[in-house]
Amino acid sequence: MVRTGERGYFITENYYIGSGGENLILLSFGGRRMLKKAGIDFALMVPAIEGGGFFAFPLLGLAFPFNK
Repeated sequence: MVRTGERGYFITENYYIGSGGENLILLSFGGRRMLKKAGIDFALMVPAIEGGGFFAFPLLGLAFPFNK
C-alpha cells in the first residue's frame, strides 16, 4: 500500500497457490479511498494462467468503523 494523496492509496495484494503439480498466481492492482465514515477499496484481480489469454475481474470492498 502506497499513499497517493491525503485520502488515497495504491494497493496491491498477490497470492500464490500451489497444489500438486499445478500453480495459480493471482495479482490485484487497485486503490483505496478514505471517506469521512468509510473506506472504499476497488481493484482488478488478474489470474496468471500459463498459455491462456488475459482477463481480469473487478473487486469492490467497503469498510465501516464499529465504534460509536
